[in-house]
Amino acid sequence: MLVQNLKKIESIVVLSHYCGLYTPSDDDLDEELSGGSGILRDLLVQLMAQWKFGKLTSLDEDDVDLVKNKSASLNLKTLRRIFHNLIVGLPAGTPLFIIIDNINYYETSELRRETKKAIREINQLLSVRKVKALVKIFVTAANRAFEIGDCFQDEDKIVVPAHPSGDKMGFADKRFELDFGTQIANLKRSSQQLDKPK
Repeated sequence: MLVQNLKKIESIVVLSHYCGLYTPSDDDLDEELSGGSGILRDLLVQLMAQWKFGKLTSLDEDDVDLVKNKSASLNLKTLRRIFHNLIVGLPAGTPLFIIIDNINYYETSELRRETKKAIREINQLLSVRKVKALVKIFVTAANRAFEIGDCFQDEDKIVVPAHPSGDKMGFADKRFELDFGTQIANLKRSSQQLDKPK
């Protein structure tokens, strides 16, 4: 629901990956989109599909060809580099939401190292000086994410209790409103101003 609501605001770029839909199995599609490489591959293709900022000048022709023709076989390092270059190419001030749901599906012995590398790379977008977009990253887990939790500072984590007591109801809503309420209101205003005929 969050993804759908954010996508309604045209000025926002929303990238999402649902780990529970892409778990390792006998199905090649699931295999291509599972783990750290799968997350980056999925987000990369979504970003290219949503690109509305002119030509992809942040990628050279070889990278575009790689994504178009060989994305299923690209290694994690190449995916990270191409994804990073695309994010750097976003215009200044572009709101970018990256939502990764149920990351704990990938905390298996086969996937956790690669997934952790991918999440660290995505998280580093917040501190790279060349990135001028407004990047917000949401990573959810149905239960405690032991490995991936190490990728984030404690103050960047919000833990919602499984059985909230009556005295703390609405904490997550209040925290979300505190953290993002002003930014969302500003985005709506700027989107409405862009939609007005001149």
